[in-house]
Amino acid sequence: MSLLKKKSSKKLLALTCIISIIVTVFAGCGSKQTKPKVNTKVLSESEFEKMYTAGSSSYVDRKANFYAKVTSDAKSGDGGVYFQCEAENSLNMNTIVKIKNNNDGIKKDDIIHVFGKVVKSSSDDKSSVSEGTPTIKATKIEKTDYAKAFDPAVKTIQINKDENQNGFVITLSKVEVSKTVTRVYLNLSNSTTNTVSVNTFDSKLLQGSSQLDINDEAAMNYPQIQTELMQGIKSQGVLVFKNVDLNGDNVKFTITASSSDYNVQFQPYQFDIPLK
Repeated sequence: MSLLKKKSSKKLLALTCIISIIVTVFAGCGSKQTKPKVNTKVLSESEFEKMYTAGSSSYVDRKANFYAKVTSDAKSGDGGVYFQCEAENSLNMNTIVKIKNNNDGIKKDDIIHVFGKVVKSSSDDKSSVSEGTPTIKATKIEKTDYAKAFDPAVKTIQINKDENQNGFVITLSKVEVSKTVTRVYLNLSNSTTNTVSVNTFDSKLLQGSSQLDINDEAAMNYPQIQTELMQGIKSQGVLVFKNVDLNGDNVKFTITASSSDYNVQFQPYQFDIPLK
């Protein structure tokens, strides 16, 4: 074989090798499966609600940010702690919330703010009530209160005024008006030598020619005021009324008290609540 033919054969072999390598590389690239992008966006309000009717499987890995009322004490399992709750205080939104630990001492009836993501729920999961129950793996949980979570104020009026009769002091700290109720925040202090009873059931909000009574059903969601205070006792809580008209006249709050000593007389405690 001539020298020219040998050189041509070597060039052809080298070219064949290069082509083979290129084909192999491209073939390898083509065989790799492209992983789908995971949607981790925060669930919108409508998506969050739909998760409870259409199932949570379509929302796995989506972030969630919601308020809830805890309906069971925390239990250990799956390498952490879990509990049941009603998202957005709805009986139709039963939810399992998991977290690494319960350092905040979350318990039944607490109101919480949950930050986390949707994870797969299964009937094999010891913490699941039933297959398909939306399950949230929380990154953070904050304790909060009913008003902030489920009935936020549209207007807050700071009052911070007190009235002292016979050593019994009632302080009206603030008033909140939400879309559904009006909340009156009170502090009581008994420095008399007798037991004093506060007639919360008889308290009123007066606006123009309207008289607004206590909303007993709504009041159950808020801290209750002690109605009988012995000597030296203090109490604080919230009275909840039917809603005032924010576009109406200023409001007057009135509440009565009585002493175990019938010789001690009280006049109605009255506070002005400016709306404008």
